[in-house]
Amino acid sequence: MNIGLPPELYTIWEAYPWRFGEPYCLFKTFLTEFMSSASVLTILAFTVERYVAICHPLRAQAVSTPARAVKTLIAVWIGAALSALPYPLHTRTYYYVYDPRHSDDRTHA
Repeated sequence: MNIGLPPELYTIWEAYPWRFGEPYCLFKTFLTEFMSSASVLTILAFTVERYVAICHPLRAQAVSTPARAVKTLIAVWIGAALSALPYPLHTRTYYYVYDPRHSDDRTHA
């Protein structure tokens, strides 16, 4: 029973059985990796932009335009999506299966 928790907290609260299905599992895996990669690559882009602005101020004034910033962010997001793609391709949902032939000693106290 989902009690209104966010999916990340719900996975800690009740891991078995996974109630959201494999499509959500794949989407969650992709989104987590995508956001991590996008954050790192965005910080990298800002760092490179600041380096050029400080070390080469005349060149920075000529090449720093809003159009270039938009193109850089689009490239960052495409790079992040491509780097995150292998994770959901190799992710699967495993279901806990109880076999009644194998008794668990902890249940027989």
